[in-house]
Amino acid sequence: MSFPSSSSPIIGNATSAAQAVAPTTPSVVSPGDVLILIADDLQDNLNIVKAVLGYKGYKVDTAKNGKQVLEQVAKQMPHLILLDIQMPEMNGFEACRQLKANPEYKDIPIIFLTAKADSYDIVDGFKNGAVDYITKPFNTMELLARVQTHLELKRTRDLLAEKNKYLEVMSAGLAKLNNEKNEFMTIAAHDLKNPLSTIRGLAEFVRRDDVVVPMDTMKIMLKNIVKSSERMFTIIHNLLDVSAIEEGSFRFDSFPVDVADILRGLVEDEYRYQAELKNIRIQLDIPTPFSAMIQGSHDSLTQVMDNLLSNAIKYSPAQTTITVTLLKRDTFLRCEVRDEGAGLSESDQSNLFGKFARLSAQPTGDEVTTGLGLYIAKKLTEAMNGTITCQSELGKGSTFIVEFPVLA
Repeated sequence: MSFPSSSSPIIGNATSAAQAVAPTTPSVVSPGDVLILIADDLQDNLNIVKAVLGYKGYKVDTAKNGKQVLEQVAKQMPHLILLDIQMPEMNGFEACRQLKANPEYKDIPIIFLTAKADSYDIVDGFKNGAVDYITKPFNTMELLARVQTHLELKRTRDLLAEKNKYLEVMSAGLAKLNNEKNEFMTIAAHDLKNPLSTIRGLAEFVRRDDVVVPMDTMKIMLKNIVKSSERMFTIIHNLLDVSAIEEGSFRFDSFPVDVADILRGLVEDEYRYQAELKNIRIQLDIPTPFSAMIQGSHDSLTQVMDNLLSNAIKYSPAQTTITVTLLKRDTFLRCEVRDEGAGLSESDQSNLFGKFARLSAQPTGDEVTTGLGLYIAKKLTEAMNGTITCQSELGKGSTFIVEFPVLA
């Protein structure tokens, strides 16, 4: 199948998920983007630190105890916290412990403010999760240097966390692509092997000098060769379609399309004969006159309907009927393809539209199946703003339903 040009692909690049990776705490860019929370029960200390940091362009919030710290952080997450140890209601140690116990806040760097540099408070501060301490009374240059150092360290940690998450996503994506490549290779090796063997075997038999093949037998053998080549074409066709869809290069031009015309053409020109070969009846239930236009691609819509009709014949036993119904429902056009086959288990239905789906249900006439047809049909249907679903019950057949918005 050729892929007509269009302004945009029907599916985006698989790596786009990695672009959504973001750090869990605010990223530091410039002083004006930085929020620092200062907690101290003495207003003079708050005024001094706020003036020094504000002069350098940092945004500053204040709190007078550990309880207020938790409240402020819940309202707006700061990039850094300067936390006094001795405060009423809740001291700095307890506030720090609660912040570090919360996954959302645990990466906020905390610098303790203490007037007792020679005490165990400093050790306890590090044990509770602090990254540094500053002694009071404050040395302005030391205060600014420590704040800037830990903001830069935080920025570096954020960037590393971003890169690690990105690498994890990309690694998972590469592993998925590698698995799919292996599945492609397995399908190519396994599913192409049988028809190739048939073609080679029949060709070698026909060219033998010691064998005279009657014309009727020759026609049967040539028919088998054609059938085998068609199986190979179907497999390759599906693999190429999936590859184009995954790469985002499958494109089509969108025009008004008459769904009724496509269904009539497929049933009358192709599938009625194939159904008769399996002693299956196709009933086409389209009101006359009936015309329902949708916005889409004639080739892509044909491929969707072709897949549903082909599957219905593949999985239908002899002496059964396939019913194809087309009707309008409000602003939607609904097409139903119902068979009287063995139906699908719940497990089969959950995997039905997946790539390389292998179902417990098997074709009734040894037809080829790649596990890609419904995956492709779903992608094409969604690209034309439609939906495709299946209703099935074991022993009671399956009904595939495709719906599209109708053009006014």
